[in-house]
Amino acid sequence: QSAWPKTGLAVVMILFLAVANHFGVWFGALVQNLSTFAKVGSLLLIAIGGVLVAGGDAAVASAAPVEAAKTSIEMGGLVAAFTGIFWAYEGWYQLPFNAAELKKPERDLPLGLIGGMLILIAVYVAINAVYLHVVPFAEMRSIPLKDASGADINNLEAASRTVARAFSPQVASYLTALVAVSVMGAANPNLLSSPRAFYAMGQDGLVPAALQRIHPRWGTPTVAIWTQALCALVIVVTLRGFHDVTAYVVFAGFLFYALTVLGVVYEWCHYLIHT
Repeated sequence: QSAWPKTGLAVVMILFLAVANHFGVWFGALVQNLSTFAKVGSLLLIAIGGVLVAGGDAAVASAAPVEAAKTSIEMGGLVAAFTGIFWAYEGWYQLPFNAAELKKPERDLPLGLIGGMLILIAVYVAINAVYLHVVPFAEMRSIPLKDASGADINNLEAASRTVARAFSPQVASYLTALVAVSVMGAANPNLLSSPRAFYAMGQDGLVPAALQRIHPRWGTPTVAIWTQALCALVIVVTLRGFHDVTAYVVFAGFLFYALTVLGVVYEWCHYLIHT
């Protein structure tokens, strides 16, 4: 099956978000708020619905791990798990990029960081507890990795079963729409916040000066926004596969985070030597 329809959809989403953030912070913030409320509201609805249904213990009796399922902790499994967890961390470093545009940064920045972290923990714990309640771990391990035709099974199968049992199979069929909203909500901050970092780096002479150009009417760093969008387009068109894109981003991210930590250690050692 060709990957171009999915790639084309990703291209359209990137262009839409770039245009939204080009025409002012308020439009980008509106897209972010709508997608966030839709995502969190849907997850809370699933959590509440899952609590009200009986557990999936009846399905466990006949559940047997598939041949390829891992039944013990291995380094590869830990890396795969932490790759997913990494995406939760990815959003936190972007909020301070907007500190200069906050009306009361001394109040709003810590409130956003701490409050957002607490909300994230609550939602993650609630939704995973419901997944394990409705689709017990033994049943999850019995979900095949591929269907009869050899195609990969949707990795949302546990969530789909939860929604189907809490509401109906018809509602579960719309789960992909929730994922699409979630993806857009996760992608938008990269075009809302990251260009602000490029702008600050341009002021410090660390990147080309054009990246600090502000649109005279909309007041947004348009060159930085479209540079970010161009990089994203190159990545999705070149790699295409979702897992390839995420693996690339995680790998590159870890490299720069490691360099950041080494920079802090270097400065700390330099300070101790010269004091």
